[in-house]
Amino acid sequence: MKTRLSLLIFPLFALAMIFANLNPTVRSQQTPAVAYVKQFDDGSYLVSIDGVDHWAVDLAKTKELKGNEIKLQAAATELVKLNDSLTRSQANVAREKQNVQDERIEKAKIHTMYDDQVKLSTECFTLLKRGGGRVGKFLDNPWVRLGKEIGVPVAQIATCK
Repeated sequence: MKTRLSLLIFPLFALAMIFANLNPTVRSQQTPAVAYVKQFDDGSYLVSIDGVDHWAVDLAKTKELKGNEIKLQAAATELVKLNDSLTRSQANVAREKQNVQDERIEKAKIHTMYDDQVKLSTECFTLLKRGGGRVGKFLDNPWVRLGKEIGVPVAQIATCK
């Protein structure tokens, strides 16, 4: 366990020393203080360098985290695609709802026109049968009906010469 910790702390300490030698402002200061703070159950460590806490993990954990990051990015891309598809689908549904509403309005207009036509036809036939006015009485006359029944075929034969 200690060898593992020392293997982990040594590279961090070495990096801190190299950084201190490369940076002229740090050279004038004293060497950084590296301290082991805590070890976690997953094998990672909390290390303090100059009072700043750093999380240190081994190579296997780093590879695992990198793999998870790649999977997360792929899932985020898929989520964006699915959200775009959902937006398009919702727009299509809204458009189809509007089309259905327009068709219902058109259907109601056609039914109203049909009902008005039936009502008008019924009123006309009622008016003619009751003998409403002089024309109705004339057309209700049995002799006129007989003349119409005989006259129409005779007129058709006469015009076919």
